[in-house]
Amino acid sequence: MKGKSGRARKIDIEGFKGEYVSLILEPALAGECHWTGIKFHGHLKKEYQEELGYSMLLRYLSERVT
Repeated sequence: MKGKSGRARKIDIEGFKGEYVSLILEPALAGECHWTGIKFHGHLKKEYQEELGYSMLLRYLSERVT
């Protein structure tokens, strides 16, 4: 049986859920009234210094983080 192809994730989905789901659901915690993918990605890079690409962020969000 073959392993997964591609590079390993820097943040696993469970870690992402644990750290950021409350922030996604309540953008006011970060002083925002709503999130877009681009806005949330910029916030993660600026405030948390996360090395998470935009496309990976969208993939995490589509994996039903709530």
